[in-house]
Amino acid sequence: LRTKTELLSPEVIRIMKTGSISRLNNYCRRFFAETQTRITVINGNGLVMADSCRPPKEMSNHRQRPEIRKAFDGAVTKNQR
Repeated sequence: LRTKTELLSPEVIRIMKTGSISRLNNYCRRFFAETQTRITVINGNGLVMADSCRPPKEMSNHRQRPEIRKAFDGAVTKNQR
């Protein structure tokens, strides 16, 4: 999972800099189709910007999730729901 994250991060960052949220969601969906790995991209406030499986507008803010709080503190974390 960590390797996949390291591979996709540069492209996610590049797309986010363009401001194209639809492009970001398309990238996440393509990545999921190729790897069966779900991706959720959040901003610094925890707002879901893109997701490979669900419409971001239907998703709650992720900022208070334990694994997200740890990630913002610099830890490598994961959680399975």
